[in-house]
Amino acid sequence: MRASRFLEKLALVALALGATLGMGCKSYHYYDVDVKFEGGFTLENAGMIQLCNLNVSGADTGGWTFPDNDTNTGVPICPVGKNYPDLGTFEYASFEDSGTLHFVVSAFDQTAAIQANCFAAGSTDIQATSAITTTGTITLSMTTSGCAQ
Repeated sequence: MRASRFLEKLALVALALGATLGMGCKSYHYYDVDVKFEGGFTLENAGMIQLCNLNVSGADTGGWTFPDNDTNTGVPICPVGKNYPDLGTFEYASFEDSGTLHFVVSAFDQTAAIQANCFAAGSTDIQATSAITTTGTITLSMTTSGCAQ
């Protein structure tokens, strides 16, 4: 009789532990976004870029300024070095697995990220999913009306 009670309690503890571990566990989802220049964007135009930044809105929010150099290779990312006509791929990590992520990359011809210095931009919307990695593409195009997208 004692052994059966012990096994019943052990089974209840196992069920409670399993339910606790299964609830509320979120894992990262990665969004790998390739940034390219549109067809009419010349190397001379790309060479004007002094600063790039990313803004994310929608299901998640965030952003950052692109680093001057790739930490693995030392090659300039923004400003443009040997990465024309493809600026490269950034990875954004989020716990979100539903909704839409709106990514905007803005390029500035000076080192201050203000609207007056913005001359190229691109954006994409990516559906947040439960997939580990989702890919997308942003195409930068010249703009005369600033970078709001």
